[in-house]
Amino acid sequence: MTDPSTASRSVEWPTIPTEIHAPVEFIVAHLDQVRGAAKKTTEWEQALPERIHALVDELLVHESGGALTPSVAEALRTDPEARRLFEWACLARSSFLWPLSLLIYGTDSEELRRIGGLWMVETGEGLKQVVGHVPVEFQTNSVTDEDARLASWLRQLFGVPGLTGKLQLSVDSPMAEAVVPTAKGPIRIAAATSPIVTGTATLAMTIRMPRAAGPQALSDFVKSDAITPGMALFLQAAVRSRLNLLIVGDTGTGKTTLMRALAAEIPDDEAVIVIEDNPELYLDRPRRNGTPYHRLVIPLGTAIGSWARTTPITMSDLAMHALRHRGSRILLGEARGAEMVDVLSAMTSGTDGSMVTLHARRADEGTFRAALLASFSPMFHGNLKAAEALVHQAVHLAIHLGWVMRADGRHRVVDGVVAYESDGTATNVYSTDDRGMFRRDVATLAALPPRVGGTIATMLSEMPD
Repeated sequence: MTDPSTASRSVEWPTIPTEIHAPVEFIVAHLDQVRGAAKKTTEWEQALPERIHALVDELLVHESGGALTPSVAEALRTDPEARRLFEWACLARSSFLWPLSLLIYGTDSEELRRIGGLWMVETGEGLKQVVGHVPVEFQTNSVTDEDARLASWLRQLFGVPGLTGKLQLSVDSPMAEAVVPTAKGPIRIAAATSPIVTGTATLAMTIRMPRAAGPQALSDFVKSDAITPGMALFLQAAVRSRLNLLIVGDTGTGKTTLMRALAAEIPDDEAVIVIEDNPELYLDRPRRNGTPYHRLVIPLGTAIGSWARTTPITMSDLAMHALRHRGSRILLGEARGAEMVDVLSAMTSGTDGSMVTLHARRADEGTFRAALLASFSPMFHGNLKAAEALVHQAVHLAIHLGWVMRADGRHRVVDGVVAYESDGTATNVYSTDDRGMFRRDVATLAALPPRVGGTIATMLSEMPD
């Protein structure tokens, strides 16, 4: 049983209900038979949900072999939630990610981590420990033995056809990275083991994965009290009037989620180029309403390469290549280096309306961080002042996401919006007070920097609350 004092900071290992164990195993055995002797592949994994759904439909029609008890069959026919749970159980059990598929497909989390012998997930409410019964495949009497089993599991996974990256994990190659196509979308695994992991635990692992839930539109941010209706109107107008946006905040504050929602406001006839290290935006994937966030998307992602061959494709490579595709806008996810220069230059030369996410603790720190990254480029040779001039010319708005404490707990919110003139003059547009309550800092559009106020006035007649 979970300690009530830690319940809000923990999640249980998902489990398959006992009453459906037998029919789930029947589905898994049937899928294995259909697949034949060939190894599991990423193509097979990605198609599993459709295969499982079709097979359950077939079983319900023909009731073949007594695979489903009358009570289970009735529940699958009449209860959508029972059908969802059953198909999830079949997916998790038949996945080549088993048993971590229980967490990868069974929790709405952004990251799964193995840290210091603990299982942790990064959720929309922060980092939480996974508690309860560890799957039998990993159960041992010590953290070291459990790490050894996980390392063996990773080596087996890295042998599945269709993965890319540095797919060796051994004493001689103690760091591994892999991009794994799954039914949830591509996930990215980073793992390290001894001798470079030097603590009491002998393995560290992080799996980055897309969230299935969470806010999908600006209206969702309003409903969750992450922004006000007025802020939503202002940000919507900023996107539609093609202002360049810098989206900043700490890890886990929802930068990518906000960028995705803002991208949904881009007109459908504009071609958008996405540049990411870890694929997270997935603008061309369907939302809950069945429509994609954006229709015309060219998603570009880095390629890890292997230890002995294949030159890695970096973010800078992607940024330079992106310009050849002549997109209407560029969305740069998680800027970390000199690729910032190429995107900033594009912002000032026809690709306006672009967006960048990066780490910064305050909204007014975002432009400095962007300039610092840009200064790493050979173009500036460490000249921070020149890099700052380019940032000020390119960026119209910095939007900061952070955590605020309110009477009912901690919330992720947009706690700062700052507008910039081309000389770097900053104007606070929205912020939060000491109680975490929103406030508007300018009364009229005329109070905004002229290049911001004049542009956004094409979409707004007055400053929204």
